[in-house]
Amino acid sequence: MSIVSRGDAQEAVKGPPNDDSASCGTLDQVWLVSTRQTPACCISDQFQISVFDGCQFLATSFEHLLNEFQTEPHRPTVFYIHGYRTDLNYSQYRGLQVYGNSLACVSNRIGVRYIIWSWATETDSCLPRDFKRKSDHSVVEGHRLSHFMQQAGVQNGIIIGYSMGAQVALTNLVDLGNLNSSTSAWHLILVAPVLAPQSCCDVGRREFDQVIQSATLLTNSTDRALKSAQRLNRLSHRSVVDQRSLPSALSLSGHKLTVWETSCEVGSRHNIDLYSQTTAFRATMAELLQIQSAQVVLDE
Repeated sequence: MSIVSRGDAQEAVKGPPNDDSASCGTLDQVWLVSTRQTPACCISDQFQISVFDGCQFLATSFEHLLNEFQTEPHRPTVFYIHGYRTDLNYSQYRGLQVYGNSLACVSNRIGVRYIIWSWATETDSCLPRDFKRKSDHSVVEGHRLSHFMQQAGVQNGIIIGYSMGAQVALTNLVDLGNLNSSTSAWHLILVAPVLAPQSCCDVGRREFDQVIQSATLLTNSTDRALKSAQRLNRLSHRSVVDQRSLPSALSLSGHKLTVWETSCEVGSRHNIDLYSQTTAFRATMAELLQIQSAQVVLDE
């Protein structure tokens, strides 16, 4: 396990940003995949697809996105999975914020396929009950994401799991590992993770490890929402892997693990815009995007 300092990250992101890298109209593709209309217990192909034209998201077909994967199979793919209490409009807004914060500072790279994974996490009952329901549903959502990846044939890239979206990312990667795909190679970024009880069985498993090239964990000892999540889990007698125990679980495997404590930059707010502007997040994305770009050059 490697733990890096803020100084290392600041060195990694020095230099002026490339203006083109922030323009999804010329360099990148920005998509939104929504499963909000899919019944809660259902794993299906009922994906609602939208593409961003630089001003707004326009509805399109699943076949359109599949065609893009087939036409440009080497284009790096970045998934962003949002967290709890997020509706469709907010998922679009926050997803674009993360896109801008992730890519604007990265020069000398090729275009990416950035996908916002939008899932139903709006509050629809009292908080303790709703939190438990959404936490459990995050595992189902992870199965949906792996089903989508199998349909699209995407086998490598970067997955950003924020808050409760971290569980979606973990379950997805375990599913992909169960397929025994030796060609899967994902870089995982977990930001202020809120995990379900099932996560105890996910991290450190061989199926999970074999599809991971690197893992980065952004923790925050002062995040109020993370503390609230821990209290809610204790009240319901649910044993989970939290941000304090997750590094030990992840470090049991052979992949590279980097852990950052971000409280000095983020403070106590649970806000992906703040997290995605940290030195740690930007440095990680800069490194991974350049790795992905170099790999594409080798493959072509």
